[in-house]
Amino acid sequence: QLLLDYNRLSSAQSQRHFNEFVVVGPSDEILISTNKLWEGEQLDQENFSELLTKPASVLFYDITPFNDPDSNPLLLITSQQIFDSFGNYQATLIGITKSPELQRILEAGTLSHPQARPYFICRSTKEDVYVGLSPATGMPTTFSPSDDHMETVLPKVQNKERESIVEFNSFNNILVLGIVHWLSSVDAALVLEV
Repeated sequence: QLLLDYNRLSSAQSQRHFNEFVVVGPSDEILISTNKLWEGEQLDQENFSELLTKPASVLFYDITPFNDPDSNPLLLITSQQIFDSFGNYQATLIGITKSPELQRILEAGTLSHPQARPYFICRSTKEDVYVGLSPATGMPTTFSPSDDHMETVLPKVQNKERESIVEFNSFNNILVLGIVHWLSSVDAALVLEV
C-alpha cells in the first residue's frame, strides 16, 4: 500500500502544484522569489548541483535556505533550466512543493502493520537524513540511524538499488525486516521496516 500511495503521488507530478518559486542565476544566487526573504541567498553546490545543472526533482528535509519552522520540513524541489534562443544558459527556475502528501505516505505505512515503521532517507543541508513520523507529534522528524542502518541499509540507498529486502538491527537494537525502495523520481529512498 505504501508504494501504491507513493506511485499515485509520483504519477501526479505533471499536475504538481508549487507553493513557492525561485529563479536562480548563473552564479547560484536567488534572483527572484515568491518569498522575498530568499532573494540574494546563495545556493550551495553540494546540495543543489543536480538541480542547477539539469531538470530534476529531489526530496529534501529542512534544507537551507528554504527551511521554514512554521511548515512541514519535507520539501520536494523541482528544477528546470532556462536558455536563450541561442541555447545559452540563463537561469534555473525552481518550484518548491510543501506537500502534505509526503507525510500521508508515512502515515499510511504506519497503518499497514501495528509495528511498521516507514521513513524516507533523503537529503538535508549537511548529509542524508532518516525522516519518519514522531510518535509524540505525528509530524516528520529526523532520527539517528543504528550502526546496522549504516552498514546494511545505507549502501542499498547509495547504490540506488531499486528494491531490496534486508534484515538488520533497527533503532532499539531490535531485529527487523526492511524493504528499501529507491525512488528515482525524487532521488530518495522509502524504507518500511517491520
